Amino acid sequence: MIFDKFRIMRHLGEALDAVRRSEYRRLTAKDRTFIKGQRYTLLSHRDHLSLDGRRSRAKLLKANKRLNTAYLPKESFGHLWDYQTESGAHAFRGGPACLDRMFPFLSGASRVTDYAAVSRGVRLS
Repeated sequence: MIFDKFRIMRHLGEALDAVRRSEYRRLTAKDRTFIKGQRYTLLSHRDHLSLDGRRSRAKLLKANKRLNTAYLPKESFGHLWDYQTESGAHAFRGGPACLDRMFPFLSGASRVTDYAAVSRGVRLS
């Protein structure tokens, strides 16, 4: 099965949102203030955020390590389509097997299990 950029990014965004929701449930009321109302800020592309939005997202990611860990693949993978040549895209994060290295790290070491489904469904070749 072949996925286009928008479908892959949608899956990554859904996985990130699942992590955001689980973190909200996990945290105490005091710590929830960083996450509450930040869905748009967290899921939006950097170019679509105001300066305040970018600052708010940076503060959120700094305050919550799990959200930061879950956010990085979405942001990094979005840059794959910035390459103009196929060889440039293959050089992205070490070639076509980048997902095999990226997602096991996320679902294993950092316990961000919501990326497991994305990992099974997406392959670069």
